[in-house]
Amino acid sequence: MPAVKFDGRDLPPNWELCGDGRSCGGPKDTYPEGSEHKQCLAEQGHCKQNHPACGCHLFKADNRTGHEHDPWVHVADPGALPVPKEDHMDYKCICSKQ
Repeated sequence: MPAVKFDGRDLPPNWELCGDGRSCGGPKDTYPEGSEHKQCLAEQGHCKQNHPACGCHLFKADNRTGHEHDPWVHVADPGALPVPKEDHMDYKCICSKQ
């Protein structure tokens, strides 16, 4: 089975997009103790409404030159505690399921 792509990058094996994967909106920024963190809210966008078995999962990928096609890495489930933002990473909330 070919890899599932989102924004030109492969999702990890065994992950599926729900619809086009875009019904979540962007990650929420929080600043606990002054440092930037990212998270996807449990009830974000229309993902759960349109795809009940799916959720807005947080993924990250290296955004430096030469890494444009590196795969997405799953970082957190919907509604999980915020994760520290890493430099040189893009973050997306992708409507998906495993």
